Amino acid sequence: MPENFDVLNNNSSNSSSGSAFCRLLSLTVLDLSNNKLTGELPDCWWNLQSLWFMDLSHNNFSGEIPAVKTSYNCSLESVHLAGNGFTGNFPSALEGCSTLVTLDIGSNKFFGELPDLWWNLQSLQFIDLSHNNFSGEIPAVKTSYNCSLESVHLAGNGFIGNFPSAFEGCSWLVTLDIGNNKFFGSIPPWIGQSIPSLKILSLRSNNFTGEIPSDLSKLSQLQLLDMANNGLTGSIPRAFANLSSMKNPKINSTGQSLDDLEEHAIAEAEILCESLETRALQWRGARAMLPLDGSPPPNPYIKPYLKNGV
Repeated sequence: MPENFDVLNNNSSNSSSGSAFCRLLSLTVLDLSNNKLTGELPDCWWNLQSLWFMDLSHNNFSGEIPAVKTSYNCSLESVHLAGNGFTGNFPSALEGCSTLVTLDIGSNKFFGELPDLWWNLQSLQFIDLSHNNFSGEIPAVKTSYNCSLESVHLAGNGFIGNFPSAFEGCSWLVTLDIGNNKFFGSIPPWIGQSIPSLKILSLRSNNFTGEIPSDLSKLSQLQLLDMANNGLTGSIPRAFANLSSMKNPKINSTGQSLDDLEEHAIAEAEILCESLETRALQWRGARAMLPLDGSPPPNPYIKPYLKNGV
């Protein structure tokens, strides 16, 4: 039987938690989330080569993620490090994890540019790098890149450059949030053609300029579009009247009709022209995507504990 270790929500304050786990070589699932654990991960951490699920999120860990030996054989499929004080460049230990499906390292102190090897993670479906200190341009992809991404969160960093061309082949992408960065240039029309599954697109608080491309109206499933606080000019495309999913989505995530929701929760398009100069565009529809009981929406990427009956 595989070894599982789960101390979820036990409010442990033990600061010497690290090296003891290095001896659990058969460990497959490790959940230490939502505790008060401190300190740095030991160099032996990656001895856990059987590990496929690791959640250290929402603790007080710090320091850099240890490097791996060249012989390291990564089995990780789901990694959650969010809400700590980790520092350093993008963890090199993860660059060779071809099986990685979920990666959440948001709300830490990581910095620097993303490595070119970034796009070797072709199994990746969910990624959250938001609220760190990453910088530079998003690396370009090879022509052989097969994008599996469904949810991308890069907000609150220092990324620069034009709208990342790497997303052009991501036809399964549902959520793309690159707000609060330093991206610039025009918004490419190909978004409306190459990312047809988009439901949430946030480009707010960047330095995008030029007119809003009318091709965005081809995003038939779009429910939230946020372009506030940029330098956009011109008029709002008339074709945006075709964004029917934004105006009147028929059902929410519970399967109930939105007719029962209060008026403020209905996902109706709301155009906010913040000034004649910027003509910022913001469409509000997020609340209609939430369960009616106020609980967070189900996310298949966050806590995938079960695997093969484990």
